[in-house]
Amino acid sequence: MSMKLDDSALFQARKWVLHSSQNRILQAVFLAILCTSTFFYWQAHIGLDLSDEGFLWYGTERVLNGGVPLRDFFSYDLGRYYWSSLFMWLADDHGIVALRAAGSVIQAVGLFFGLRALQMNLRKDDFVFILVAAVTVVVWMFPRHKYFDITSALSLIAVLAWLCDGPTLRRYFFTGVVVGAVAIMGRNHGVYGVLGGLFVLGYLRLLKVGPGFLRAGCAFAGGILLGLAPILLFVLLDQGFAQAMWQSIMFQLSTNVATLPVPVPWPWRVPFGKHTIFGLAYLSVFLWGAIGMIAVLWCHFRNIKVPALIVACAALALPYAHALSLRADTAHLGQAIYPALLALVCWIGLQSHRLKWLIMSVLCISSLVIMLHEQPGWACRPNKNCPEVQVGGDQLALEPRVAEQFVFLQGLIDQYAPAQQTFLAVPSWSGIYAATNRKAPMWDTFALQARDDSLQLLEIERIKANDPKFAVIWDSALDGNEDLRYSNTHHLMDAYIKENFVHVPASKSNPGFDVYVAASVQK
Repeated sequence: MSMKLDDSALFQARKWVLHSSQNRILQAVFLAILCTSTFFYWQAHIGLDLSDEGFLWYGTERVLNGGVPLRDFFSYDLGRYYWSSLFMWLADDHGIVALRAAGSVIQAVGLFFGLRALQMNLRKDDFVFILVAAVTVVVWMFPRHKYFDITSALSLIAVLAWLCDGPTLRRYFFTGVVVGAVAIMGRNHGVYGVLGGLFVLGYLRLLKVGPGFLRAGCAFAGGILLGLAPILLFVLLDQGFAQAMWQSIMFQLSTNVATLPVPVPWPWRVPFGKHTIFGLAYLSVFLWGAIGMIAVLWCHFRNIKVPALIVACAALALPYAHALSLRADTAHLGQAIYPALLALVCWIGLQSHRLKWLIMSVLCISSLVIMLHEQPGWACRPNKNCPEVQVGGDQLALEPRVAEQFVFLQGLIDQYAPAQQTFLAVPSWSGIYAATNRKAPMWDTFALQARDDSLQLLEIERIKANDPKFAVIWDSALDGNEDLRYSNTHHLMDAYIKENFVHVPASKSNPGFDVYVAASVQK
């Protein structure tokens, strides 16, 4: 006997799934998982960045082998390494795809926070609009080894919007916890969160809502301390880590080289077309950073109600614009654009039906046109010739240039260091250590910035102690800047390699490396 579901029951079920306020969280969870898993399965086995992505991979492998970030190897802040190593340990897989899976989970968390912030600030439920917003936001999540930074930015936006929506001591405290937690992922995000939180606190006092300045500030500060508890425990229990952490902070403050600057590609300085859209994206970040807080305050004094999400985005606009100004490239744009992007999407969602869909369609299509080209999966789409290469335990499709580099380096290892001996790959080829499960013979495996002579001498002593069997140097001018050649940023280490290793003449298979072999191996 067949049973037919009543049309009204189907209608009620559909209404509950798409429009029930009790189910909006599930909508956000569903869309976050759908979008991020789609991107993961599309390109999990495509592409390899031996430098930046390899830097994260190597650090995670060192943690799996008992190392401590900053103390035992140059690194980002701790959070991303311990999250990734936990995921890889549970999966019993040290490969690059497992690392990407760990990042994809964090990406889903960030997208969920962004979508929930949007849902809470739109006047009515609109599943299709949130779906289009999810596609727009996720395509900007680039590069994949920076998902931790992107999720940190989205988390700060969401929690500050939540605070603005109903300021209580409990919410101030929880906001502080989130700020402290994202600082474990990246100290710069912690600083941005503090600055954004202080602006929101001042704005709410202007509105005369919520607890007083002192009580709110104390709750916020207390939450930050709780969020920072893991780092504080490391500092208290590990003197070596505490010293390394302090030196890392002092290095950043004294040299002001958190990143390597490149000029901003303003839309009027680039060729018309896709580059123009990129230029407009950069412009939007800096423009919103300049006027965001001013616009919110102007609306307050004109008695115009501003959605909590736009206030939160304005609070973080200037800090993240500053982050982009340090290095105006696509990777940093992918981390800094979210205060401007979510504020724009929120404003679009509050417009009339026709205007809303006109602007949102243009925004989504423009985002797809320019950012899909940046994704690794696009470079190795079906009509492209991307050879399959075994990288660690994973089979990856690589762009020919990357495949050539990896195969060449792997060949050197097989020839000169086959029995798990170490080798030296500079300035920033961390991924080759991770792919072969080798420990680097020095502390700094991302040697792009100039280091003083004392640190270089320490590195030389480490190299001597570890006895690498060969060395490869990629002595190119980064960003076309001759000062950033390895031979100029690390002149003592470069001289040590050339004086104590035997140079191997370049072969046709060499994709641009200078190769030096230890005298004991050469014999």
